Amino acid sequence: MIKITTNLANLREKIDKIDKNIIELILERMSLVHEVGLSKLQTNTRVYVPEREALIFKKLATFSNLPAFEIQSFYTEIISFCRKLEDTLSVAINQDSISLLGLKKIFGEYVKPIIFDNLNTFFIEKENINYILTPLCEEMITTLQTSKWFIINTTEVNNVKLYLISKYPNEITNTGDITYILTKEKFNISSYQIKENLFFSSIESLHLEKERNIEIKILGFVPSI
Repeated sequence: MIKITTNLANLREKIDKIDKNIIELILERMSLVHEVGLSKLQTNTRVYVPEREALIFKKLATFSNLPAFEIQSFYTEIISFCRKLEDTLSVAINQDSISLLGLKKIFGEYVKPIIFDNLNTFFIEKENINYILTPLCEEMITTLQTSKWFIINTTEVNNVKLYLISKYPNEITNTGDITYILTKEKFNISSYQIKENLFFSSIESLHLEKERNIEIKILGFVPSI
């Protein structure tokens, strides 16, 4: 039997008190999120706002001196738990473990995955789906160029980059806090060339392509953390 010293017992008691405070604050946060949800319902505002979440992670990082990506790794679940009071989001993904892991990484536990064998059918059945999470290929980029869907977030799982696509673009005014997702307007190249030469993720690339008089299209932009 392990002997618990007085000092260890005192430390555990302090931790228990902190845990109690954390739960009480989370419950208070949930109450406020519920009010936010009612307000969003009245104004038809988006439930999932990645630029707002990125701002939360950055603010918490300044308070704690922890990197924002570390804050994101655990605070996403708190946000997910609270967001379910507004709505449980439906996200179309491919039928593979990487897509499912990427889904949880962005949205946390409280999200409804809609599994597709072929995500091209997503754009046919999109009425009941909020988002799609997928790697990008030439066919998907072509679809984005001709549709009113936008890339609003990204994540990476096992060196595979996944892109979150939505009906609504992010509303970001500070260009220093975003990454642009760009592509040429017309192309006929392989997927490898898309990755290396066609697909850009910086405003510098946008300016460069404009100087070359190459037609481009902004597929979306994502908040940086």
